[in-house]
Amino acid sequence: MSDVSIIAKKEFEDIISSNVMLVIMLIYFVMIFCTVYYWHSQVTGTVVDSPGMFDLILDGSLVAIVLGISAMYDEVGNKALSTLTVKPLFRDSILNGKLIGALCFAVCLFVLGALVNISLYYMFVGSSCSNLLSTFIDQLSLVMLLFVLSFMMFYLLTMLAYLLLRDHSAALFIGFCSWMFLDNILPDASWDSYLGNVYSALFNVNVVYAQSQVSNFAQALSPGMICYNILYRLNCDNLSYAINNYGTMLLPLFLFAVILLVLCYIVFMRRDVA
Repeated sequence: MSDVSIIAKKEFEDIISSNVMLVIMLIYFVMIFCTVYYWHSQVTGTVVDSPGMFDLILDGSLVAIVLGISAMYDEVGNKALSTLTVKPLFRDSILNGKLIGALCFAVCLFVLGALVNISLYYMFVGSSCSNLLSTFIDQLSLVMLLFVLSFMMFYLLTMLAYLLLRDHSAALFIGFCSWMFLDNILPDASWDSYLGNVYSALFNVNVVYAQSQVSNFAQALSPGMICYNILYRLNCDNLSYAINNYGTMLLPLFLFAVILLVLCYIVFMRRDVA
């Protein structure tokens, strides 16, 4: 077994055996329950959208923030990384193993979340909306891609923050604030309207046009809004359709993840781990 595989296995085992992550996962599943229960309580007449898919992604990003800090804190904070680097291991092998372990955990978390979501769905509505469940299953591969991209983006963001600051509280604060800004504040209509008015005044353009441009730009940068638009506004029902017709909308998620990955490599390879 290669060094990367050994580290990836250790990372995955450390994650699933961590008391902190067990608590976070419990909270994650409780949030799924609350989402489906709220959806069920609001259902009247014909149901169009399947519940919980978007929330699987949004809530999963919060799990990623905690995991990103834990991944580096367990090694750097406890000086375990210093021990690893004096052994015949390359630094990139250490980081590759941790990333693969986190990716495997993200996939497992999504699968468990989807199973819990479907189970709750059946528990609340039974088989009365079989078409809706069929749509949910058809979209699973697309939702999984969006989940993994969003998860790894916030995981890498908080990991980078911890590598730069060496303070888990500050990294947690940055990760959570980034999540709030990108997925909640940035796509907010009132915020976009205000910035649109400023843009209109500065560049002497039509207010409606300015607000529209600002809103489009904000939604293109928000991982949450990218996922929401693809799943609901554009009604993409499978992965191939989404890639073939709206691949450019997915591009920012890939770019965010790649840029953060490169920065993590640069910082991790160059900084002292002692």
